[in-house]
Amino acid sequence: MNKLYRLLRYDIPMHFILLLTNWLPDNVIFIRLRGSLARPFFNHCGKRLGIGRNVVFYNPSNISIGNDVYIAYGNWFSSSFGVIIDAPRAETDSFLVTSSNNPIPVGKVQRRSQEWHGFASQDAGRMN
Repeated sequence: MNKLYRLLRYDIPMHFILLLTNWLPDNVIFIRLRGSLARPFFNHCGKRLGIGRNVVFYNPSNISIGNDVYIAYGNWFSSSFGVIIDAPRAETDSFLVTSSNNPIPVGKVQRRSQEWHGFASQDAGRMN
């Protein structure tokens, strides 16, 4: 019953919203629109969430997001036990974050300089 509730309350609506808005371009208006429509389906979500196109969330009810977070094009989050994104921004594309045993706090991510900050788990990595 718990799994069915999670699927009907969080997973299916999140995938449906992202599917319907995926054809919209990545500009400030639509990035914020995706973020505001997806916001109710996370465990906790701060203000001014931005979500780019082709972003996938599995188990969004286990994902907590802080204020001023931008999730760019093509990111993939799989959260069995929790993912916490608390940095003011996450600037990257085609990035994979998974949790299998413990919650993962994800800090500031900067791809341009090829330096990765804030990962506290062996389960987080980059997807090419």
